[in-house]
Amino acid sequence: STLPARAALANSTPAAPAAVSVPPAPIDAPPVQLLSDTHAPISFDLALSVLQAFAIRPETINILLQVAMVDKESKSKKREAFQSVVVPPHQFKEAKSLIVFATGQQAIEAKDAGAQHVGGVELVQQIAGGTGPKGDIYLAAPDMVKDLRPIAKILQKNLPALKKGTVAPELGPLVTSFLRGQQFKCQENGFIRASIGPSTFTKAQLTENAKAFVQAVLSNNLSPGSPFIASISLYSNQS
Repeated sequence: STLPARAALANSTPAAPAAVSVPPAPIDAPPVQLLSDTHAPISFDLALSVLQAFAIRPETINILLQVAMVDKESKSKKREAFQSVVVPPHQFKEAKSLIVFATGQQAIEAKDAGAQHVGGVELVQQIAGGTGPKGDIYLAAPDMVKDLRPIAKILQKNLPALKKGTVAPELGPLVTSFLRGQQFKCQENGFIRASIGPSTFTKAQLTENAKAFVQAVLSNNLSPGSPFIASISLYSNQS
């Protein structure tokens, strides 16, 4: 099945379950002309064709989703913004530096999963004193959360928290998902952005990565019977 994609979101309405067909255009018509003339959702495949056709140099293909922030089943209940991690089937991001706060068996699991730096209170003290390692992502075992207060201002938004999905008792799978995965966050207005791969990927690779992302977003819908994803758009930027 195809994923619906939109040329613009400014005046979008909920996307149809299937892609809207595009009126025939001359073979030599510029791809961008197809978008400007239709003002309607186009197929995911055509959207990829447009972006790849205009990629003069390697670019990153991104996906933008808008989800409903009000649960229609409860009518007045507003959904909370959420964040999670998706592991794309086709990897394209550079390796991340990952620091884990844990001791004992949990520390061993984190190291075996590939975490570059693992430690307990002594690691917290090193970071607090300015001599510790710096990382892109920080994870922690639940019993270490209380010991992270001295570095809360240093890590700021990177401080491990259960709500962020960066604190868990099973650190092996968590480390694996963050090393191979891509974090995404739902804003309060319902917009979620993520990259699905470089423009040099095949359409099949980009589509499979996009589907993995959409499924990860759908897993956060607490009311399966209520419409959740309102629209999907693609855009690109230079890598």
